[in-house]
Amino acid sequence: DNGDLIESICKNEGFKFVGREFLDKTKLHGVINLKRFFHVAEELVTQDYVEDIKSEIKEDESLVIYCTKMMSRLKLPTNVEVKKIPRDISRKFTFE
Repeated sequence: DNGDLIESICKNEGFKFVGREFLDKTKLHGVINLKRFFHVAEELVTQDYVEDIKSEIKEDESLVIYCTKMMSRLKLPTNVEVKKIPRDISRKFTFE
């Protein structure tokens, strides 16, 4: 996981960073109000990817997945959003 990228998105989007020591232990990278979580994907976000990350949250919680690329026509649950990584942040990082 790219801790610098994740930390930059946290600061930019208002999430509290879970901390570098937890990045290999959780798929959730940040939180707001203990009910809204976020995850950073540096690979293509597919339907299976969304379902895998969504399994980390409860029904009364929400999730934002920030990514560089996503498949079109994703079927998202009402408590999940997929957003492109903000351009000002993505310019600072190299993606494969």
